[in-house]
Amino acid sequence: MSAGTDTGVLADACYLTPDLRPPAGHLESLGVVGDVAVFDTDRSITGQDGIGFASAGDAADMASFPARLAARLFETVSGLDHAFVASSQVVLRRSGGWDESARSAAEAAIAEFFVFYR
Repeated sequence: MSAGTDTGVLADACYLTPDLRPPAGHLESLGVVGDVAVFDTDRSITGQDGIGFASAGDAADMASFPARLAARLFETVSGLDHAFVASSQVVLRRSGGWDESARSAAEAAIAEFFVFYR
């Protein structure tokens, strides 16, 4: 590492033991306003451009990671009528608002989306 760079800090983070790393798909924040819930993850799901899906069928027509996540959310969260995925955020609209069960189902689907090994 040369003087004046901070790459050593980033490199050190890669060597954290598994018990010190944050869990994959960790949700940083959650906000709900009426029918819309916003989930902010610590993982990038898309590039800077976002993409929206109005149904599971719309999501099934694509093979991208945002589409796969949206398809899983439509299968998991009853009443979901729109999913928008952009960068590390997932914005979901559910008819009738969000109860604890629907919110927990969405949180689990997003958090578990990045878990490849158990």
